[in-house]
Amino acid sequence: MNPSAFVDHAVEMNRKLVAGECRGSGDLGNAMRRVEQKWGIPFSASWAFHYRRPKTVSADIYARLVCAVESFRETQIQRLQDERRGTKATNRLAAYFVGAADALARKED
Repeated sequence: MNPSAFVDHAVEMNRKLVAGECRGSGDLGNAMRRVEQKWGIPFSASWAFHYRRPKTVSADIYARLVCAVESFRETQIQRLQDERRGTKATNRLAAYFVGAADALARKED
């Protein structure tokens, strides 16, 4: 994998984390700070990933991003499963969506 591919992957992972923390319009900077507090990704790195694509990414930041995205994904799957337990299919369309959610949860495991 060339260095450019690592940078592209790091940018994508960081965007997912920041988007997951963003609470609406105008909250991008605060979301980047929450990512820093939660997962240890420096604010300056998040800012650079969003506004000026770096030429390289340090191994430390890349490893933190990989761990953070995996943790974020596990949290989302847990939320989906919790929500699924509380949802009952009341008609055929609801049953279809509940089945699709169950299939997605199985696929992620």
